[in-house]
Amino acid sequence: MKKILAGLLVTVAMMGTAVAGSTYKFSVSAPEAKVSAKSSAKISVLPTDGFKINLEYPTKVTLNAPAGVSLEKTKLTAKDAAQLDKSGVVFDVAYTATERGKKTITGEMKFATCTETSCDPQTLPLSFEIDAK
Repeated sequence: MKKILAGLLVTVAMMGTAVAGSTYKFSVSAPEAKVSAKSSAKISVLPTDGFKINLEYPTKVTLNAPAGVSLEKTKLTAKDAAQLDKSGVVFDVAYTATERGKKTITGEMKFATCTETSCDPQTLPLSFEIDAK
């Protein structure tokens, strides 16, 4: 049930809407891109009230690019994060579209949100669309 809920949350999040899990809010934004120009999508997780990002957990993002898209990195770790602190985690995903059209980047994100007494590790499937003009 948790995986189904997480999948639904990720699907809705890809529409540009922030979505709340029980312990976090997840969002992805991917502005329109230009062919052959470096672009960036932003993946964000913000813990809900009473929770914090676990800085000791091996937070990471693994990505798969479709044909027509080149990713600067396919694996992003904590040291690659644009922000990683107790209040949230943000990854900037740098890519270059080599052809016009809508393309879907897939992958997964691992992180954990915690209270003082318990932790909730997450593995979220990622799937977000870019549109290259």
